[in-house]
Order: sequence, then structure tokens, then C-alpha cells
Amino acid sequence: NAIPNVSVEAENGHYVVYATVDSTGQYTITGLTADVYKVCAAANDFLNGCYGNPFDSSKAATVTLSMQSPLAENINFPLSAGGRISGRVTTEDGQPLSGIWVTPLYRIDVPPGESPWSSVSRAVTDAEGYYTVTRLISQTYRIQFDPTIAGYTSLMSEYYADAETAETAQDVPLTRTQRI
Repeated sequence: NAIPNVSVEAENGHYVVYATVDSTGQYTITGLTADVYKVCAAANDFLNGCYGNPFDSSKAATVTLSMQSPLAENINFPLSAGGRISGRVTTEDGQPLSGIWVTPLYRIDVPPGESPWSSVSRAVTDAEGYYTVTRLISQTYRIQFDPTIAGYTSLMSEYYADAETAETAQDVPLTRTQRI
């Protein structure tokens, strides 16, 4: 099924050219010169996707345009809705907290001295303290709740299951299509 309002980009390391998918799922990117491109797409509530490797733009297949072959057709790829984590943030006595940044973090390999935690998406709690983080890849997460952005000076940032650090937080495993 076609996904409306998808932005598709062709990138060659020097510049990016965009197009928008039509109601049938088709797109045409014009104005490209002879070069090697990666083609990726983005849409609200979907994981970004790339030709040849749907979830990792660094490993996307390349598309080569030349003077002899200036046209590339059928550069198609699926987009996935990804996983979703939702819940409610409250005070210890059950009062909702609005404006809290909720960030699922996952561990990455980094040089010593750098933070081993990264994120792909976040959400902000509504007036009743509810949140939904969407567009999550299959991963094991540690969920951070940050009240400082909303101006709560008496509250400290914490992690799921009342942990003080990402290292001590409880794991939240998630598959791409799972809703937690």
C-alpha cells in the first residue's frame, strides 16, 4: 500500500535532491547529475528507509547515473512503522507530569570516555502524563525520563524502574512491530 507524504531523497555526498511520493506510491527525482547516489525516504510515524538496506543509510545500496544511463527505474523499498513504547509519567503520589521528555536509549560501541548510549526518537508527556514514542527499531532500550526540559527544578532525571542511571535501568526489549 502507498504511504502518503513520503519524502524521498537522493544524496551523493555533496548535495541532496528531494521528491514527494504521490498517492500511488510513485516518485520521480529530477535534476540529478551523473554520479553515485543513495536513495532514502522518510515519513511521519515510519522508520526511515533506504534502497538496498531499509534501516541503515550507511549500508544502503547505491544507484549509479551516467551519461550513458541517466535514468534509474524501480528504485523501490518498504517503510516500516517500527516499534512503539507508551506509558504514563506520574509523581510518587500519582499526579501526572506533563512536558517530560521520554527517550529510549540503546547501547552502541564507542571509544572509551564517550557515552555508550544513543537514541532514535523521543516523546513529550501530555497534560495527563501520557506519552508514546514511535519509529523505534528492534533493540533493547533503557528509558530515560527528563523533567528538566519542562522546568521541574525539584525533580531529577531518572530511568525506567526507578533507576538513577542508564547503566542500572531495567532493559526494555522491543521488536520492530511490537507495541509496549
